[in-house]
Amino acid sequence: MDGTTPLTDWTLKPLSTVIGCPAGRTVQDIGNDQIYLANDGVRLLSRTQLDKLRVGVISDPIRDIIDSINQDAISTANGWFEQGLYVLNIPVGTSTVPNRTVIWDSIAATRNGDPNSAWTVVPTDTWNFSCMTSYKFGDNNKTFVGGSSLADSYCYKALNGTTDNGTAIVQRIVTKALDFEEPFLELIYDPSQFIGEAGSDGIYIIEMQVNEGGWVTVGQIDLAGGLVTPFTTPQTTSTDNSATGEFRTKFAGRGHLVEYRITNSVSGKIATFFEYTVYARPYGPRIN
Repeated sequence: MDGTTPLTDWTLKPLSTVIGCPAGRTVQDIGNDQIYLANDGVRLLSRTQLDKLRVGVISDPIRDIIDSINQDAISTANGWFEQGLYVLNIPVGTSTVPNRTVIWDSIAATRNGDPNSAWTVVPTDTWNFSCMTSYKFGDNNKTFVGGSSLADSYCYKALNGTTDNGTAIVQRIVTKALDFEEPFLELIYDPSQFIGEAGSDGIYIIEMQVNEGGWVTVGQIDLAGGLVTPFTTPQTTSTDNSATGEFRTKFAGRGHLVEYRITNSVSGKIATFFEYTVYARPYGPRIN
């Protein structure tokens, strides 16, 4: 800075044009420090003299990934810090959205006394996160849920400690167990009918189990055709307000207890079922 009178005639000058923060969404506070994606790699900036970690570029182990960042899309990079882990999502290669995830463990870095020793690279390039959060901190597992930058912005992928490659979220709706409280009376459940709200485009597999004997697939419902909104509206949003599926389910077994499960593995779709009907009749030998 130049000048003698503080604030009045001081002129700020850049100390370095090399160290910058090209993606503001990557800056995170870590105790008294800041970590961020700089022009020359991932940097740890110490703001006090009490910090034990060395400062500066700490991304040497992932230098090949840093060098392959798509500089034209670097502004889409995002970072997250929680429970000692800094998660950085960056666009590499020709990708215009973040497609590479790296994780830095601040606790391991402190224990090792070397920030460069605490990197983990997620072995996939298909995540494309534009926002994320995390949960589940027990049993040495951490789960991240991220959203894409698509117009359909539902959360659609999850990463945890046992499936590092990431998998599409499988959505399941399980009904309560219908207990007819007649343990010595065997019932046949047939047919079974389900009504789903139109507009929840997706493919839904219907299963049932009798007397907790295991799930049996009984049919499939395809829902399509309406406007999907994040809230309920009184207006009709498609030509059909609902879609009905009716299945013959007597082959699933006999018993006094039955429950149903609806599974959707199509990303970005919400299963909305508001009614199901089960027909049951006693089973017994024919009398001539």
